[in-house]
Order: sequence, then structure tokens, then C-alpha cells
Amino acid sequence: MKQQQAFLRARLCAMWWVAAVVVLLPATSPARADDPARILKGMTDYLGSQKTLSASFESDIEIITPELQKIQFTRQQGGQAPG
Repeated sequence: MKQQQAFLRARLCAMWWVAAVVVLLPATSPARADDPARILKGMTDYLGSQKTLSASFESDIEIITPELQKIQFTRQQGGQAPG
């Protein structure tokens, strides 16, 4: 019985330490205001260097009528632009 209580106490203590590390670890890294601008600049430079650029999407709209019938409209679009 004492062994089981000691094991549970140690397990609870370990869980608290893990929770504290998970919560406090992101707070220790300094946030910098230029990071978003630097990331966006890198992304635009990369996309600008590509020979072609393509994108596609799919959109769904669902409607339920007063008679409880489901109507679904689907649209798919794709395109490619020269770089």
C-alpha cells in the first residue's frame, strides 16, 4: 500500500513537472517584431523565383430545405500562371 502511494505521488509530481515545462518553455523564447516580416519576405522571394505558380480550391455549400432535404453545391477551380 505504501509503495503504491509513493508511486502515485511520484507520478503526480512528474506530471506537474511536465505540465510546467510545457507551459513555461514557449514563454522563454523571445518574440521579435521582425519575424513575421522576415518570414513573409522569404515566402514572396521563393514564390517569385518559381517558373510557374498553380493553385486550386474546392468549395461546398450545403442547404437544408424546410422539407428537410439537403442540397449541396460544389465548385472546383484551378489555375496556373507563368512566373
